[in-house]
Amino acid sequence: MKLFSSKRRMAVVGLTVALIAGASGLAVAYFTSAGQGIGQAQVGTASPILINQIGGTPLYNSKLASGSDYVASLCYYCIANTDLGQRITLADGGGALNDVSVDMANFGGSAGSENMTFTIYAAGTGASPGASLGAVTQDVAFPAGPDGGYGSTYCTSGGGASNPDCGIANFTIDFDFSSQSLTLPATVVYGLSFNDPQTSINGGVNIQLSDTTMGEPSVGSITDPNTAFANTNGAGNGDTGGATGEVTCSPIVSGFTEYSTASTAACGLEPYIPAVEFNPPGFTDLYPGGPAQAINYSLTNPGSGSASVNQVTISVAVDGSGQVETVPGDAATAVAGCYGSWFVVNGSPVTLGISIPAGQTVNEVGTANIQMTNTATDQDACQGVDIGLNFSSD
Repeated sequence: MKLFSSKRRMAVVGLTVALIAGASGLAVAYFTSAGQGIGQAQVGTASPILINQIGGTPLYNSKLASGSDYVASLCYYCIANTDLGQRITLADGGGALNDVSVDMANFGGSAGSENMTFTIYAAGTGASPGASLGAVTQDVAFPAGPDGGYGSTYCTSGGGASNPDCGIANFTIDFDFSSQSLTLPATVVYGLSFNDPQTSINGGVNIQLSDTTMGEPSVGSITDPNTAFANTNGAGNGDTGGATGEVTCSPIVSGFTEYSTASTAACGLEPYIPAVEFNPPGFTDLYPGGPAQAINYSLTNPGSGSASVNQVTISVAVDGSGQVETVPGDAATAVAGCYGSWFVVNGSPVTLGISIPAGQTVNEVGTANIQMTNTATDQDACQGVDIGLNFSSD
């Protein structure tokens, strides 16, 4: 779209006023002389579309810091909590979602299963989430806590008493959203729900928490710092009649609602957040004659006006000898003996015919793919190599 800003100059040549006497008094006539002038209409210049491959880098990650198997966790059943979540801001303005991974812990000494639902909502307003964007419900198998569990004799007074993490089994749940073709906006609310009644087996299953002072979230951010969304099953509000020390500094009421978790003189809480990771569609390895892998990418309009994109062309980056460059445009990264002609980009150019509003990002998922052909020559030079890709649009 062309942008116009008016810069008009007008030169007026003279203004003559004549005073004519008449029988009935004075009449004033105004005569404006012919004028002339010049003007301009300026055409704005469009900002180039920014194209970035997506996949492999999380949209959001608040998982535990490297080397930390366990920091803290939230006990759902002991405070009659049913749902926990947050309002978060995703990296790169959001994007396509493949799965959500959640770190968990079992304090019990027995293995079992728990029915859980992970729901993603629109950002909503105030203390309420928006409409549901997608949800996955599944039975989750969890391992037994080692050494008889956290409350075992070994962990409380035996050889494991000196280990504060004795009896805790760490595990991870993956909620697969790939079949729902979700493209998430920049800000969402999520919630993890425990659906089964408490039993002697599942009562010790907790969601792990990360300490924000240790750098979490490492990708994305908390939209409303010092807050959490929670809900209750109405069976009681937890420790000493309230949720203090577990989720919020006030009792949890029915309804998935946002609460303050800020420390106060009456209620001091650690700066903990749920340990979750939002992952976009991945990009798995290529093999000679193997299956094609999707090339997913985002298009961002950094300009101040809408921009039209007709098509996107994708190609393998090569040097002057046709050898693959791991960093497009940098001949120094060319891989000797690994040739771009061994790779085929299917679906390029991708016809889009779209208009991207100012400052917005559009994700393209699954519209193009890349495949490695199986040749009669030795292709070992390409093993373990990152294949650089060039993107261009018009």
